[in-house]
Amino acid sequence: MTRRTTVRAARRDTVRSIAQRYRVSADNVADWNNVKASAALKAGQQVVMFLPVRMGQGASAKRSASRKPTIKTTASATTRKGGKPAKKRR
Repeated sequence: MTRRTTVRAARRDTVRSIAQRYRVSADNVADWNNVKASAALKAGQQVVMFLPVRMGQGASAKRSASRKPTIKTTASATTRKGGKPAKKRR
């Protein structure tokens, strides 16, 4: 499964350098953007990319949502209301 996204080209980027950065082939990037694989891109130019969707994050988020979160509370004399630490007295 892939998702369509756009990235902005940096200064001195080429189709090949962007393809290497996102681990896709330069020919694919060239096809998606109607340019040659050896084309140089202008800074700020939007480049269309079809990147694979990573399934690892969504699956772990579903698993952790089913568990009750454990909240540890500790009373400390060095914290004020609002969670910011108080200044330590010397």
